Amino acid sequence: MANIKNAAAKADLRGAVQVTVRDSVTGAPLVNAAIKLYKAHTLQGVPMADCDVDEVKKWLPDEALLAATGFTGADGAVLFPALDAGAYIAAYDNIVPMRMDALFYQCAVVHNNCTENVCFDFAFNPQVDIQFESNCREVENNCAFVGDKANAEVHVDGDGPLGEDALRIVARSPWQPRGNDGHHFSTTMRRAGPQRFEAQVLFARRGRPAGAA
Repeated sequence: MANIKNAAAKADLRGAVQVTVRDSVTGAPLVNAAIKLYKAHTLQGVPMADCDVDEVKKWLPDEALLAATGFTGADGAVLFPALDAGAYIAAYDNIVPMRMDALFYQCAVVHNNCTENVCFDFAFNPQVDIQFESNCREVENNCAFVGDKANAEVHVDGDGPLGEDALRIVARSPWQPRGNDGHHFSTTMRRAGPQRFEAQVLFARRGRPAGAA
C-alpha cells in the first residue's frame, strides 16, 4: 500500500504565480511579453508577507530582488513555479504606447501549494483600415476586382510618435510594406471576396529597443 504521507512530504508544495497579458479591446493574448517577478520588500528593506497597499503604491523595481524573468506563451500566460510563501511583485516589462512612462505592476501573495493569478489588460486597440485602388485610383469596396490593389493601414493607440525601434508591425505574406512609416502595407488581389490581413505588432522592452510581444 502506498504511503500517502511520505509521498506528500517529498512533493514540492511551494506556491506559484501565473501572469496573463492580453489586449482588453479584442481579448487577444500578448505572446512573448516579458514579465519580471520580484520579491516584495518595504522601502526599509523588510520582506513583505502581504500586499500592503501603501507600500505597493511606493514600490520601485530593485534588480537585487529579482526572483525570475519569464515570457508569455501562445495563450498570453507565463507560470512562475516553486515560489516560497510571501509577497511578490509581477511587473510588465514591455512598453505600452499610450503610456510610455508608466510602470505596470501588481502584487500577489503566494501560499504553499496554491497558484496566484495576475492579469494585465491593456487597451492597445489594434485597428486595420483596408482600402482598394484600381489604376492608381481609390475605388469603393464593391468596385474592386481581382488584379486590383488592396492597401492596409495599421495602428494601435498611442503609436503616433513611435519609431520602429519601439514598435514594429510585421505583416504576413502576401502583404508587403508600402512606404517607410511602417504602418502601411499593400497586396495585389488574387481572389474575389473579403481580403484577409494578418500581422504581428512588436513592442520593445522597457528601456531598450528590439524587444517583442
